[in-house]
Amino acid sequence: MPGSGALRGCGTKLVVLLVLGGLFFYLVLPPVLESLIASRLDTKLESATKPEVDVRSKFPPMMLLGRIDRILVTTDQNPRADLKGVRVSVPSLIAGNPSIEAESCSPPSIDQSDQLQCQ
Repeated sequence: MPGSGALRGCGTKLVVLLVLGGLFFYLVLPPVLESLIASRLDTKLESATKPEVDVRSKFPPMMLLGRIDRILVTTDQNPRADLKGVRVSVPSLIAGNPSIEAESCSPPSIDQSDQLQCQ
């Protein structure tokens, strides 16, 4: 069939692009967001050590829209903060003034500010 080779080449390129996009969302995006959140928290908390941040999402592409299932933060001041059902304004996070809303926060004594709201 004439032209079928061209279609096969386009199909292969499409599959490669989809695989690379999937790898980006699952392997690259979570560490990038962890680093951004940790650096923003570090400047806000002014602690001696940089906080450890673990970002988890069942479907990582939703992170681009600011939907994160869980954020675990460990600092030298708070042993561990667990935020669930998190919504982050990604543009404000990049700009350095993060707005974070969480459905639940544990421990309940987490200091809430204009950047962090627990419902």
